Amino acid sequence: MTVRLFSFLIAFLISLAAIGQVYDPVKWSFDYKLDGDEHAILNFTADIEEHWHVYATKLESDMGPIPTEIVFAEIDGATLDGQLIEPTPKKEYDPNFDMELSWFEGTVTLSQRVKLTSPMARITGELTYMTCDDTKCLPPEYLDFQFDIEAAIKPGSQPIEPAEGLAPESDVDATSDESAVYNPVSWRFETAKKDGSTLTLKAIASIDEHWHVY
Repeated sequence: MTVRLFSFLIAFLISLAAIGQVYDPVKWSFDYKLDGDEHAILNFTADIEEHWHVYATKLESDMGPIPTEIVFAEIDGATLDGQLIEPTPKKEYDPNFDMELSWFEGTVTLSQRVKLTSPMARITGELTYMTCDDTKCLPPEYLDFQFDIEAAIKPGSQPIEPAEGLAPESDVDATSDESAVYNPVSWRFETAKKDGSTLTLKAIASIDEHWHVY
């Protein structure tokens, strides 16, 4: 019998008194935010009821409870960038396991930074956690998660449409005889999508040699 299986059996026996009805004192939510054009931050947030706690991802011993664990099953269009980030856990004596353990109370967010390698990325996996109060533990829970991430639009991928009432940019060569006015600067306009409701407008100038704009 492996140490981890033995730990699970201990946790399961401790939790038998609490299995009379379905009760879930921890609510998890999963979301992400873009971090520049090429990265995103995956957030795993637990809202834990008062008097309950969930365990940290790293515990001092395998003989105690099941630690919180995030396993990535599919990473398409992205790569992991660095290790999982968690806040400093509370460290106290746990009467359920008769040892000092690290855990989280209240609201806690675990984060994982990823590098985006395509305009759309899909990341799936499973989160495992165990919750206890001062007198009992509940069996470990296994939650599936999925992130569908739309990366910021790269420059040049989506030219902006001319505003109503404005003529589109002229295709006439500035140095041709068809134009009496020489223009050493040409402009183009683009949009870069930052999130679901925000667009960044970019004005880009191409300036002939020996000229400059202020």
